[in-house]
Amino acid sequence: MFLKSWKEIVGGSFGIFWIILLDLSVVPQSILGTNEVFSSLLSTWPNNTQSIWTVFLTGVTTIVGGLTGSGVCIPFAESSVGIREGGRTGFTAVVTGICFLLSTIVMSLFQSIPLGATAPPLFVAGALMLKEVEHIEWRNERQVLPAIMTLCVVPFTNSLMSGFVLGLAVLVIEFLLQLIENQRVFYNVIFQEETLSQERQSEIESGLGN
Repeated sequence: MFLKSWKEIVGGSFGIFWIILLDLSVVPQSILGTNEVFSSLLSTWPNNTQSIWTVFLTGVTTIVGGLTGSGVCIPFAESSVGIREGGRTGFTAVVTGICFLLSTIVMSLFQSIPLGATAPPLFVAGALMLKEVEHIEWRNERQVLPAIMTLCVVPFTNSLMSGFVLGLAVLVIEFLLQLIENQRVFYNVIFQEETLSQERQSEIESGLGN
């Protein structure tokens, strides 16, 4: 009885830990990635005050989404799609929301469509998403390995979250290994400098003794 309760407590705590970790990692990455895309599309980027509103609204919608039981909400990333397609006002998002509400009326009709019929649109969407691979710096090992892991895991596990988790884990491991390597090189340099200084000191002392 106690062991069963302990497993439930540990399992629940572990699940909550992963939810918090993914929220704290995926949301900032989405904001930074969207900022990078916008910076390439716009000649001038908004000032810091407008950028603060972006982060603030993302935090508010994430809190509201958690209270209502929905997933992570990133309105900045979703709105960027409409802006990329030519939308210039908030009316674009309003029309998109109305279309989502209307789609709930025919939801039962959509559910009757067999899964095999959705394969062609998924292939097209995958091809469009695959174009972003050109932005990966293939000569940078710290970017290549997490990206390849994410690209390979997502289609085989049929889960975006699994790919994100593995890619993030590989990125963290690479960062820790690089940190250890930098520390080793740093201490080696210090040791060599101390050795050279001792040799010079001994040469000076031997010269004075002669």
